[in-house]
Formats: sequence, C-alpha cells, structure tokens
Amino acid sequence: MSNYLSDHDIQYLHSFAQTHDCRRSLTEVFGKWTPLKRHDEIMRKPLAMKKFKKIVDDAVQLMESSSSASLKRLMNIQSANISDFIDLQTGAIRDDIEPHYLDAIKAVKYDPETGAVVQITLNDKLKAIETSLKFTGMLNKKIDVSVNLSITEQIASSTIGDGEVDDFIKNLLDKPKDKDVIDVQEVQNDHE
Repeated sequence: MSNYLSDHDIQYLHSFAQTHDCRRSLTEVFGKWTPLKRHDEIMRKPLAMKKFKKIVDDAVQLMESSSSASLKRLMNIQSANISDFIDLQTGAIRDDIEPHYLDAIKAVKYDPETGAVVQITLNDKLKAIETSLKFTGMLNKKIDVSVNLSITEQIASSTIGDGEVDDFIKNLLDKPKDKDVIDVQEVQNDHE
C-alpha cells in the first residue's frame, strides 16, 4: 500500500466530501464491485485526512463567499434609487451608472429604431429587503399558535340563551326551524 494519494483516491475524497456516502463514492470512482475496505485503505493514508479537510474547508469557504456575494447584491438592490439611473433634470438615462447599481436593474427596454434606452425596470426593493432579513435570520415568518379551546366550555360560559344556540346550530346544519316542523306535524295530525 502506497502512502501517497493517487488521482482516483483524490477523486474519491472529493466525491465522499460531497455525498458523505462511502459506498456511493466508491461505486462512482472505482466501480460497482469495490469492497468497503477500500474506503478504510484510503483514509489510513497519512495525506488522506489532510486532503479531505482541505476539500471540506474549500467547499465551506466557497459557500460563504457565494452567500456573501448574494447578500451584497441584495444590498445593492436596496440602496439603488431612480436618480442613480436617470438624470432628474433632463429625464435622460445617465451615462455614468456605477457598476454596483447594475444589480438593481431587472430589465431595459430599447427603442428598435434608434437603439436608445426607453425604459429601465428595477428589481423589487421590498422583496430584496425581505430576502436579506430572512437570509440574516432577522425575519422568521413561522408563528407557533396553539389554542386549547373547548366549544362546549365556551357555550356553557356564554351569555347566549339556549334557544339562540339551538337556532344557530340548526341554521348551520340547514335543518328546518321549529315552526316548520310544527306545521308539518299539525298537517299530519289533521288527516288522521
């Protein structure tokens, strides 16, 4: 067994860092019939853990930098104003738009004949603010509401009369009112 890492070993470490599944990574790199002891052989090599740690650290750093870039873009959207794109005195599109404000532009409409800019549509600032707050953990829309309420206790403690409660329930169930029931019973009794 060599103490050095082969190209396949390094490829395996990259795959294992992504999937955290040694069987799947072994299959991808070495083939379907590779025994699990191959994982142990690779990880026992002196450079394997050092290389694996570097792979994981690089992945974490990449995620942090990309999330930082996304947050910076959201901040650019939030800070952009219409005066950054249009000269308010003349109404013309400015030639000296700063590069970081370009994140705020959603769409640009051109005149097909002249090629001049006719309309600039900006990204939604409120959506950018909401996304920034969610990203930083300052906005959490989850609300935990638990209610322990018994309908029978509410009815018993209410000041509504029994007749009103009965009428309310009958209306909910679409049953006829007592008057309708009484009329039907009287008609049946007359024929007997």
